[in-house]
Amino acid sequence: MAAAWQGAPARIRDLAQAVMSIAPATEQAAAYILLGRLHTEAPRVPMVTGWVSREKGLAFLRDGHRLAPENQALTYFLGNAVLTLDRKAAGEGRAALAECAGRPPRPDFLAEDLHYARMARERLAGARGRSSRTARRHRSR
Repeated sequence: MAAAWQGAPARIRDLAQAVMSIAPATEQAAAYILLGRLHTEAPRVPMVTGWVSREKGLAFLRDGHRLAPENQALTYFLGNAVLTLDRKAAGEGRAALAECAGRPPRPDFLAEDLHYARMARERLAGARGRSSRTARRHRSR
C-alpha cells in the first residue's frame, strides 16, 4: 500500500505506456506484461489506483501475446489472469497455460522459460483440482 500511496503504480503505468507507444515489441512486449499485470493484480484504491481495470489488463496481456507469442512469461500471465478473472474464457486460460507448460525452453531464456513452464503446470493442476471438486459438489446436491 505504501508504494500505491507514493504513486508507484501510476508511474509504472505511464512509463510502460510510453514504451508501448514508442516501440511496442521492446523486450518481447514487456510493456504489455507490465500494464497487463498492473491492471489485473493491483488493488483498486479510490483516488490512488481507481484507474485500474481488469478488462484493460486482460486486453494488454492478449495484445502482448499476439505481438510476442513465444514469450513464456507473457503466455503464463495471460493464462493465469484469464483463469482468475474471466470464467467464461476459462478454456482460453487453460490453453495458454498448456501452451506455456508444453513449449520447449528457448536457449537464451532457459531459466525463465523453465520457471514459467513449471508454474503453468502447477496452475493447471490446481485448476483441474478445483474444477473436479466443484463438479463433485454440484453432483452431490
